[in-house]
Order: sequence, then structure tokens, then C-alpha cells
Amino acid sequence: MGDVVLENPFKLLIKHLKIATKKDDQNSWIVEINANVNNLMVSKKIEFNTIWIQTTLDQNTSNEIFLVSDETGKAKITNCKAAAAIDMNWTKGMYCNVIGTLVRVKGIPEIQAQQIIPICEKERITLLKRIWPIEVQDSHLFLLDVMHPNLNED
Repeated sequence: MGDVVLENPFKLLIKHLKIATKKDDQNSWIVEINANVNNLMVSKKIEFNTIWIQTTLDQNTSNEIFLVSDETGKAKITNCKAAAAIDMNWTKGMYCNVIGTLVRVKGIPEIQAQQIIPICEKERITLLKRIWPIEVQDSHLFLLDVMHPNLNED
């Protein structure tokens, strides 16, 4: 299967950031995604500039730097004040959507935020945390050409 170059944000978990490699001459990154389909390993390298993660806020430093986590790891988010979709009091435990560019993968991955949006009230966080990894996996299966949406109106 050929490689894919994404123009839109690439849905990822933090564990995927840790295995990304930077392209030498560009501001883009490559990560290899894979899936076991009928006991056959399918993989594809995806080139991307912008990422999309959903994550829990663990620490807020002056609304400029956030330390965040999902069930697969931790990441550092910079440029938070400028990227915040709304002016609010960002507190530990908030579940948020981060769209940005990957800056560094060594140690704790670092993302320069382009947009940060609080996702939901605390009552729904557990459900959304469980759904996000499935949504990421489904998007990867689509990119691997393993899963296709049914567009029939039946």
C-alpha cells in the first residue's frame, strides 16, 4: 500500500506521537500505523503536519503550557493562551480537544497548539475518553483502506 499525505488534522493518541519521525527537509512528520486484519498485518506510513488529540489536562502553567495525558501517555502543549478557543479558567481534569503541530517527540512529546477547545462537562468525560481511541482506530483503518463507510441510504 502506498503512503498517505494528510492535509487535515491527523487523529492520534499520545503513544503515536512517540514513534513519529520528522522529515528532514520539511515541517512534516511520518508515523506508521498498522492493524491486524484477518490475521494479516496491514501497515502504512502517514505523513502529516497537523495533529488532533483529545486529552485530559493534568497541569496548567499560567494558561501558556499544559501538561496533558490520555491512557497511552503524557504530552506537553505550548501556545495554549493564544490557541484557546474561549477565555476560561483551564483546570486540572478538564477533557479537551487539541489541534496543533508536533514540535518534539523525545522524552515527553511537545505540541504547539493551534486550537484548544474544552469538550464537555465532567459527567460525560468517561464516555468520551472511552470513545476517542475507537474513533482514532477507525480513522486509521480507513486510511489503511481496510474499512469503508457505507454511503447507501438503505
